[in-house]
Amino acid sequence: MSPFFILLALLAATPALLNLDRPLQARETPVSGKPSSAQALVEAELVAPLQKKEAKRPLLSRAPKPPSARRVRILDKARHTDAKGQGFLSFEVDETRSFVREEEREVPEEAWHQAAIVGCVYPDNGKVLVKLGETYYPASILWGSQEEKAPAEACRDS
Repeated sequence: MSPFFILLALLAATPALLNLDRPLQARETPVSGKPSSAQALVEAELVAPLQKKEAKRPLLSRAPKPPSARRVRILDKARHTDAKGQGFLSFEVDETRSFVREEEREVPEEAWHQAAIVGCVYPDNGKVLVKLGETYYPASILWGSQEEKAPAEACRDS
């Protein structure tokens, strides 16, 4: 076998060998079933399923590499109330494609893409909605589910 083909095979396998082609695992959710905070709810209902979908991406795909990490930021200190009287909190999910993957090292702040996903969460009923344009949809639309848009009053102060 030619040394050229051996080198080519090694170069092609390097990302998989170094585990650079897989996103970081989502944080574990509490065992009790229902997450204890709005941030944990967004991680369980949005970030984890999105990472699960991205992990199924073929190794030699032409699609862009998925983010190596995501972080959820809850923007509101107190709940807002929509027209139906339900309380909600706004959130943003930041993404990074940085190669700093060790847990001991922090990803530099400038490596994070701020507000890659924007939405709101209803902690009382567990709904997570994402904003696409000016319209809110259930979070499952991001991993290919055909969903109706959320009601017009969703995620808007009354």
